[in-house]
Amino acid sequence: MSAGLWETLPSVRDMLAQYGITPSKKFGQNFLFDRNITDKIVRAASVPVGTHVIEVGPGPGALTRSLLDAGYDVTAFEIDRNIFPLLEDMAKKESRFHPVLQDAMKTDLAAIPAPRAVVANLPYNVGTNLVIGWLQKIHADPSFMTSITVMLQKEVAERFTAQPRTPEYGRASILAQWLCHAEILFEVPKEVFFPQPKVTSAILRLIPRKERAYNPPLKLVEDITRDAFNQRRKMIKAGLKNHVGYFEVAGIDAQLRPEAIPVDLYLKLAETVSNDKPA
Repeated sequence: MSAGLWETLPSVRDMLAQYGITPSKKFGQNFLFDRNITDKIVRAASVPVGTHVIEVGPGPGALTRSLLDAGYDVTAFEIDRNIFPLLEDMAKKESRFHPVLQDAMKTDLAAIPAPRAVVANLPYNVGTNLVIGWLQKIHADPSFMTSITVMLQKEVAERFTAQPRTPEYGRASILAQWLCHAEILFEVPKEVFFPQPKVTSAILRLIPRKERAYNPPLKLVEDITRDAFNQRRKMIKAGLKNHVGYFEVAGIDAQLRPEAIPVDLYLKLAETVSNDKPA
């Protein structure tokens, strides 16, 4: 077996110095150098062999090295022009690596060959929006991704996996758990980054559900959860006063706060409302 990129390339720190790259606050960059962590992410993601891996914000390519050394084809979207020459040179050494100078927020990832999966250390400043956008795509097409494994701020990752009656539970929790099996795989200490962030990170994995108990319109779920959690400290009947007539059928206690209502009851409410609308 030939040596991998971790063995054949200079260290990530040396490559940053070679290309004159410093982390950009504008792009929310905190570079990861620790191979033990990147290899652990790849193992934990459990992406089947033959799946095309999409990476967003590869930075100097530490996680990229681990993905390529594990045998995956990788398409990486990078928005920072200062980093891109380093990635282009990596691609010259590994034909399975395809760096793209493009904003992933504005990219149709469905154009990448399927099956596809995301494995990425997401920039802190766009992580939530990226994940929500991918969940919306999964609603329309569950085969859009086989899985999404991303590093986020721990408090952000917890919003997607939070259970009722916790402070983190909210709109993101309901959307993620409706459409996917959501779990936090492990935490990543802030000490392994440069510059060191002020927060701990966590690895979130989302696996789209093959079957859903409820299938209401996405926009209706988003509207209901927005209205409910905009007044999360009041009883749910305050935020959803236009839907109170459906509470009994959906099994919702009008006296409870929004954070006390389980995911499936929000979905049942949305489905009940949708089915009652004139055709």
